[in-house]
Amino acid sequence: QVWYLTDPDTYGALNMAHADFLGRHPRELAHKRLEEVLRPEVAAVCRKSNIRVYETRRPVHTEEWLPNAVGEKRLIAITKTPKLDDQGNVEYVVCAGVDMTDQRQTEEALRESEKKYRLITDRMADTVWVMDMNMRFTYVSPSVARMYGVTVEQVMGQTIDQSLTPDS
Repeated sequence: QVWYLTDPDTYGALNMAHADFLGRHPRELAHKRLEEVLRPEVAAVCRKSNIRVYETRRPVHTEEWLPNAVGEKRLIAITKTPKLDDQGNVEYVVCAGVDMTDQRQTEEALRESEKKYRLITDRMADTVWVMDMNMRFTYVSPSVARMYGVTVEQVMGQTIDQSLTPDS
């Protein structure tokens, strides 16, 4: 999604992706005030970071949960970049938004899966370890550490020769 702001409260123009997100055609949204396009509470959230970019004259990065055209909350990563004139004043602000919702949900599912995996392997009596392509430990179950008389922390990132040999 791409759009630009002529001031903290007003759209300039916007691309079709942003218009689709809002459920309207770009011509319906161009040169409209945020309050004419967005719900008041959403406009207030957007306006806050808009003011910040106009005041600081520096790019602003935010992640905001915003409703799409059907009211579904989506996590949008937004970068707002000011275009400065020769005197250093903001002429307009270019905004780019990326929907991060699916990625964030996938990351959360992965974290939950990892948490379950660790819970199971940490409590097993069997030895479990995982190594990367360089044959360095990326996971060692507590049972491995106990068997060799080392801590999990001592083994992580090491090779077998470095950490689990009788001379170690």
